[in-house]
Amino acid sequence: MQVSGRKVAVVGMGGAFPTCKNLDDFNQKLFSNQSLIRSWDKASIFEKKIRSTVSGFITEEEMDLEIISSSLLENYPETYVDKLNRIPPGNLATADVGSIWAMLGALDAIKMAGWEDHETQSQQTGVVIGSGGAGHEVLRHAWHNFFERGIKLV
Repeated sequence: MQVSGRKVAVVGMGGAFPTCKNLDDFNQKLFSNQSLIRSWDKASIFEKKIRSTVSGFITEEEMDLEIISSSLLENYPETYVDKLNRIPPGNLATADVGSIWAMLGALDAIKMAGWEDHETQSQQTGVVIGSGGAGHEVLRHAWHNFFERGIKLV
């Protein structure tokens, strides 16, 4: 791959995928024609004008994350605990679940590449992160408030 006159080597890949524990599980399901889509029970909880109750969401349990709920807002994650100690608690303190998916994907890519600290901390190293979604807990509350207040788009 050539980018702006520079050579780029893709040396690892990772990600967080619905109903999958890792990249190998994703690969197996994808190429055996298994769906990663499932019913989204929380869509009906808000009883709003949500047309679809299916989604490719990832649960915290699938990612081996424990939710620490906020004392200010019911059912809202204040922070997470990584049960497998992959992400330092300080990084989790300000991260939504979408950011955590990105961090876990980057860690998988580093592992696949077989890199050590000196390679990940090099000025020559970069990371590209793509996402099909953001922190769904944050978005869910935002959309609820949007419908609750009757805000109309102009």
